[in-house]
Amino acid sequence: MGAAAALYGQMHAVSGEAGALHEEVLLRWEGHRLIPVRRAVCHYRQEGYSQEDVYTQTTWYNVLHARVYAIGAPGYGDQLLWEETYDMKANGMDAAYDAFYRREQNALWQGLEGK
Repeated sequence: MGAAAALYGQMHAVSGEAGALHEEVLLRWEGHRLIPVRRAVCHYRQEGYSQEDVYTQTTWYNVLHARVYAIGAPGYGDQLLWEETYDMKANGMDAAYDAFYRREQNALWQGLEGK
């Protein structure tokens, strides 16, 4: 008989745009503990740069920037697994956005057992 499938929990937090701005964390049960294994983040696209003593940040309020990370061991940092931007004004928030969100969710769960 093979090993038991992993059990996962999922936390979802919404911060605006009817749920388009969000963060999700996948957690895996290990004994009596939940261990974070993946994280998805979707915020407005932002870029920043420093020049001498000035920091400038530009935010595009019509463009979403989604990323999925594998959460690393303490001290090792997270690994970027997937990244994509989505222009809400050009593409709308119906079928095209749903496909964008499905791509994010597929990347979040890709390769995990027991989903």
